[in-house]
This record gives sequence, structure tokens and C-alpha cells, in this order.
Amino acid sequence: MNLTEEKVKSLGLDTKEEVVIPKDIKVIEKDTFKYNTKIRKVILNEGLEVIEKYAFRKCESLEEIILPNSLKSIGEYAFYDCCLKKLKLNEGLEVIKACAFLGCKSLEEVSFPNSLKSIGELAFSECSSLKKLNLNEGLESIGSRAFLGCESLEEISLPDSLKEMWASAFLKVYTLKRIHISKNHKYFGYENNVLYDKESKSVIAVANIQESMSFPECIKRIGYEKFSECSSLKKLHFNEGLEIIGENAFYKCKSLEEINFPTSLKTIERTAFDKCSSLKKLHFNEGLEVIEKHAFRNCESLEEISLPDSLKEIGSGAFLEVYNLKRIYISKNHEYFGYENNVLYNKKKRKSVIAITNASEGIT
Repeated sequence: MNLTEEKVKSLGLDTKEEVVIPKDIKVIEKDTFKYNTKIRKVILNEGLEVIEKYAFRKCESLEEIILPNSLKSIGEYAFYDCCLKKLKLNEGLEVIKACAFLGCKSLEEVSFPNSLKSIGELAFSECSSLKKLNLNEGLESIGSRAFLGCESLEEISLPDSLKEMWASAFLKVYTLKRIHISKNHKYFGYENNVLYDKESKSVIAVANIQESMSFPECIKRIGYEKFSECSSLKKLHFNEGLEIIGENAFYKCKSLEEINFPTSLKTIERTAFDKCSSLKKLHFNEGLEVIEKHAFRNCESLEEISLPDSLKEIGSGAFLEVYNLKRIYISKNHEYFGYENNVLYNKKKRKSVIAITNASEGIT
């Protein structure tokens, strides 16, 4: 059925399964097909330039869409929670805005055009059937959490034209097997299966995650939620040069048993290792200055901690609900912290309690 512009604007829920948008339509306006559960196929003809936000939001039966080469922009949440299986994006498309294909759980394949410049925040987040990304030359920017939770993703190809990629672009993607990128890429590097930002020295993605993992020497920061809820990790060997372990970086890594911290490490941010329930021992080297709030909360198997003289700050609840501690090693003359009668406390904050052991061992 062909639709005039007025019909496109006013379209409600009583459409047929296939919709053809005529050539004289330049914009599919906000909310036009939202919540329409009958549409299965949409054909958009030449002349269309913009699909506005929410245009096809929660069209839960929509499996196929044909896009014209005249289309330049796909708006926020435009195809949120649709049933698209294959997506061929048209040559001419320049921008995919935030959350455009969020929650398209049936989407297995996407063909990206050379004209595409930008993929927005959360654009393909939770596309849990997506297996491969071949991002063509011309793409310049990938936004925050653009592919968050794409739990079937195995392969990524990144172009030399890419200038900006948020460290969170591939959060909670632990299925990657291959990452293809030029050895001489200006902005991003790939070493020891780790994709990283050359300027910030932060991890973006990892291929072939094993039980035991190490990092390239150039890495300075493990960012927010980078390995959150990664169930395969058992042993971490951090590189010399690492300075910051970010908030929630290893949150709820329940299999994690052993960590080797470098002398370069300065800060462990809040909830970085919260709920790492298999972790048994922590030995912090000289150089560490800050352990933030709730950093090791709920590490229920933790038995032993060694704290360096360089440590200046331990945030509230850093070792909250850690009930199996047997030994705490700390200098008797530590400037900021004391250990007495099985209690680790802060000397500078009215002797506030930090942790308690169930044994009298551990004073050195």
C-alpha cells in the first residue's frame, strides 16, 4: 500500500504487513510507526533523507527494511527492539544516532556503507545475535557502548579512517575471537589480543579471553566495567606501567582467584573488584596510593592482605563483608593505617575500622 505524506504522519496501528513509502516523502517523522506490531516489511523509496527518532520503535514483527541511497540519517531509537535479521545500510547514509538499533536481538548481519561517518552511543547495544562487524573505510567515530552486550560477536574489522572510539564501545563482549586492524593505525593499537587507544593507553576490547590474562606494557588504565561479570578469568597479570584500575573494572568476576599487581599501580577505583568471590589473597606493591570505596567488597573468600607503606587512602567499605580474613600484613610504623587486636584502622580518621581478621597473625 502506498501512503501520502499525511497518511505517513498520522499512521496508527491499523496498517498492513508490508508498507511502501513513496518517493515524495523526505522524512519519516518521530513516533510514526511506534508500537505497530503488524508491520513485517518496509520499503523506503528514493527521496527519503531522514528517519527520525522512535519512528519504528518496538515494531516487534518488523523483519525487513529496504533503505534508499538518499537516506542520510537514522535517528535515536528509530528501530529499537525490532525483529530485523539482516540489515543492509545504504550508500549515502552518514549518521546512525544513539540507540538506533538497540535491543534488535534477532539481528545477525549488518552491511555498513563507505559513506557512514558516525555510529552513536548504544546504537547496536544488546544486538545479541550479531556475529561479525566489518566497518568500512570512511567511518570516523564509534560512540560510547555502541556494541554493549553483543554477546555473540566474534569478529571485528576496523578501518584506518577511524579517529574516535570510546573505551566502552564493546563493553561486555567476551566472545571475540578476531580483531582486524592495521599495524600502523594512527589512533588504535592491537597487541597480545588487546585493542587499545594509543593516546589514553586504555583497553577497548580483548580477543580470545583466557583463564589467565596479561596486558601490553603500554596500558595505563583498565576502564569502567571493562571486564565486569567476565566469568572465564581466573588469573590476572597486570603490566608494569598500569596506573589505574577503573570503577567496576572486574566487578563480579566470580572465577577470579589470583591477581599480580604492578609497582606502577597508583589507584584502584570504587567497586573495581566487588563480588570477586573466589579471590583469596591480595599483595599490593609499593607505589599504590589509593584503594577507593567498596573496591573489594563482598570478596567472601579473601583470607590475606598485604598493604604497602605508600598507601595513603582506603575508602569506606573497601573490604566490607569480607568475613574470612585471617591475615593482614602492614608495617607497624605505617603513617596512615594501623593494625591492632585483629583490627585494621585509619589513624587519621578517628581510628575508623577498615577490616577485621579472625586471627592475631600478620603484624610485620
